[in-house]
Amino acid sequence: MAARRISATLLLLLAIIASLFMVLTGGRRLMAADRVTSHGFDVANLDRTCKPCDDFYQFAVGGWLKNNPIPAEYPVWGSFITLADKNQEALRGILERAAANTASPGSNDQKIGDFYASCMDTKEIDAQGLKPIDAELSAITAITDTAGLIDTGARLQTKGVGVLFNFGSDQDFKDSSKVIGEANQGGLTLPDRDYYTRDDDESKKLRQQFAEHIGKLLVLAGDTQEKANVEAGTILRIETSLAKASMTNVERRDPEKIYHKMSVGDAQALTPHLSWDA
Repeated sequence: MAARRISATLLLLLAIIASLFMVLTGGRRLMAADRVTSHGFDVANLDRTCKPCDDFYQFAVGGWLKNNPIPAEYPVWGSFITLADKNQEALRGILERAAANTASPGSNDQKIGDFYASCMDTKEIDAQGLKPIDAELSAITAITDTAGLIDTGARLQTKGVGVLFNFGSDQDFKDSSKVIGEANQGGLTLPDRDYYTRDDDESKKLRQQFAEHIGKLLVLAGDTQEKANVEAGTILRIETSLAKASMTNVERRDPEKIYHKMSVGDAQALTPHLSWDA
């Protein structure tokens, strides 16, 4: 009997913890900056029509899920999303106040205020057009061979643009005391490699719409519609090739399949067309 009581108590505690992770507000979309007068666990978040031993997740948060449908403008919904949204609202308030006030020259308020104001000056942004990135576009236009692609791609990588693949730093999977360089698959615009490889009608339609979207962007950048269509097709083919060479999400769940630690010399030997020492 004592064991049963302990088990029941543990189940209740687990239900409370799971529900608190799912929603901290009793079903109400509470934001981070909201002021609350009380805290605690709301039993309305439970689904008492479901037995915890049958479906513990449904039991623990079924009430919250029923009372909080996913808004039309969101792909997913949860208390942490509302938290992030409210934090964005709070940050916006800080920036707008900094932009509106005259702060001391060189102060943090002056810097963030000027930066935000310049970002929100859409008239000036529209007037500038592509001028701010003319140098980057010229460098891309000047690419005529593999060497030029690698040189320009390497420079763009230093600016956070993942050309053909992603590169950055990460914890060594097998030695948490070290942070090492990491090259990872990338270069795709669509969310996942399967968007490029699936052969169903919906996927084909998405790829067509993607090419049309890229074409519109290129027209806005100054290309003719005919040239933009050709370039959009080329972009789709390049990204499709990258996708076919990419691992699936399922394959990437195996940490051993994405851990290939090697020296710079070994990386150079593996990819002789790249210069890792440069």
